[in-house]
Amino acid sequence: MPEQNLNTWGFRLSGNGGQGLIKGAIILSQAALYAGYNVTQSQVYGPEARGGASMAEAKISRERILYPLVKTPDVLLCLSPQAYKKFHNDVKPDGWLILDSGIEDEALEEQESPVRLRRLPIVSSVREAFGNELSANVAALGAIIGLTGLLPQESLLEALADSFSGKILGINIEAFKLGMDLVK
Repeated sequence: MPEQNLNTWGFRLSGNGGQGLIKGAIILSQAALYAGYNVTQSQVYGPEARGGASMAEAKISRERILYPLVKTPDVLLCLSPQAYKKFHNDVKPDGWLILDSGIEDEALEEQESPVRLRRLPIVSSVREAFGNELSANVAALGAIIGLTGLLPQESLLEALADSFSGKILGINIEAFKLGMDLVK
């Protein structure tokens, strides 16, 4: 895992409602708090909620956060073609653009800025491992942490333990590990 100097980083998790992206941003934010960072978190979703557009953001910093929203994310996760089309030009140069490999190639456009693009089978891997897609958000967090090395795994596991219990916690820990393995 690369070691990063984290001053202020913006994360945008985007896709469709029902994919757990808001919950994912909350878990990421909680993990950052456990690691001793300042955090803001926000979300946007359409009135149709499940199946409509969904986006959640987290800003994580060692410094005081003066503006809570993420204008140009350092890390953009897209789990749907609509999310990619809407947000792909927002990523900072040299930022991470993480695309679910289920997004059809026709949806992809040439990148205008130099970003680090990773296509990962997040949704299909979770579906294969657990029989549904419910933990794709947590697998995506594993991929983000695995790619960036921005937060310690222990902080994320602690935030998962605060968010889930029993069998569901075990599944989400496995989903987190699956996401980490996808980027190895």
